[in-house]
Amino acid sequence: MGGRRDTSTHLERMRGFRDQLEDAGREIAVQFDGGFSYRQAYAAAQELLALRPMPDAVFCANDIMAIATLDAARMNGVSVPADIAVIGFDDIPMAAWESYRLTTMRQPLRRMLDQAVDIIMDASSYLETGDIRVLPAELQERQSG
Repeated sequence: MGGRRDTSTHLERMRGFRDQLEDAGREIAVQFDGGFSYRQAYAAAQELLALRPMPDAVFCANDIMAIATLDAARMNGVSVPADIAVIGFDDIPMAAWESYRLTTMRQPLRRMLDQAVDIIMDASSYLETGDIRVLPAELQERQSG
């Protein structure tokens, strides 16, 4: 299953990542399209891991793509995080599994849900003006990054 890359969620994640790199005086060295799916991300990770020099780190826009990257690294004998760091986004339950121990960004799902309900309950006030809310994610440090 793939996801659309033109959604506001994807665009905001990428914007936040680019902003943080810029603040640190860095830029994206190479970008691959993981398609928000395991299979496409695994293929993209194979290409990425073949690059020389190999990048220091990979940021994946969701945890499924990060898990695919970890699996590709394992299959290619690439040590994570010694050779390459891998960071995901979402903090799905599988990210904490012992075989992955994925460093990832956790979204404040409860706050997101509460704010979505507030918007729905007061929809008339948002019809003309619209409302965009960006909530900060929290880094979940594990072993991959």
